[in-house]
Amino acid sequence: MVRLNNDLTRRLTLGAMMIALYIILLAVTVYVPLIGLVTVYFVPLPIVWYSAKYSRSSSIYVAVISIIMSILIGGIGSLPLAFLQVPLGLVLGDAIRRKQSKLYMFMATGLTILITIVLEYIAMVKFFNVNIVAEVLAKAREFFNYTLSLMDQLGQLDKKTEQAAHQMFTLFESSVPAGVILSAFFLALIYLLLYPPILRRLGIEVPKFENFTEMKLPKSVLWYYLLVLLLMLTNPEPGTFLFMVTVNASIILRMLLFIQGIAFIHYVIHEYKWPVWATVIATIVAFPLQGFVVMLGIFDLGFNIRSFVSNSTRK
Repeated sequence: MVRLNNDLTRRLTLGAMMIALYIILLAVTVYVPLIGLVTVYFVPLPIVWYSAKYSRSSSIYVAVISIIMSILIGGIGSLPLAFLQVPLGLVLGDAIRRKQSKLYMFMATGLTILITIVLEYIAMVKFFNVNIVAEVLAKAREFFNYTLSLMDQLGQLDKKTEQAAHQMFTLFESSVPAGVILSAFFLALIYLLLYPPILRRLGIEVPKFENFTEMKLPKSVLWYYLLVLLLMLTNPEPGTFLFMVTVNASIILRMLLFIQGIAFIHYVIHEYKWPVWATVIATIVAFPLQGFVVMLGIFDLGFNIRSFVSNSTRK
């Protein structure tokens, strides 16, 4: 009985400490602009640590208290940040506590961020009549029209150029969902790179991520990409649902294949034991050569070209 009471006391004490640390990080992020650009990435850390150490029920209790305290400290304006960071910390910490795989942690974190962003966007539109995406696109459209009119006045605008510009802007408008999805998972990757070393120092066992050179996406990505390419051959009408689906799916899949291509380049450099600076230069050069790197990613997934590299290094 005494042991149970001690465990409960320790759990409550540490919970209160993590809530206090969370509030400090949140307050710095909200009220100290420059430092806040750094601390914003560490706001969920106390929640992650606590939920990685204690049961889900206790962690949910700490999470709820943290959100309530966010309103008291930062006001209503801090709610969007709190509703994004607290569930993120809860999900990531819970995955660590249950010793889930690295891929599971990445997907769970990314989906949590994505779902939270979507729900907050819907809430802002429904309850506050604020549509940030529509406002940004309206400003972009205004600047776009101004640029075209300026080019027309300078005599540098013909029908083909204007038509191509309108197509590019339509493509930009349609690719907003893909941008949001990629941003959510990129943010998840940042958290997964930052937190494991810190958590290990705090005594939390976190699985190590395998070397980037060993990364292999599922082969189904190739079939999805082929399907999207076939859909694009039908030339869907700009602005239609099919057009939005093909554009966004194409962007996401090309990004995945681009990352796979970079992983293959890193694998080649690692196998040939080239210096670290070669990896850095190759990664930088990969961006302007994106089409070529995507092809490398396709061949890396579709064919066992790594075996040729490994065989050549053994000779």
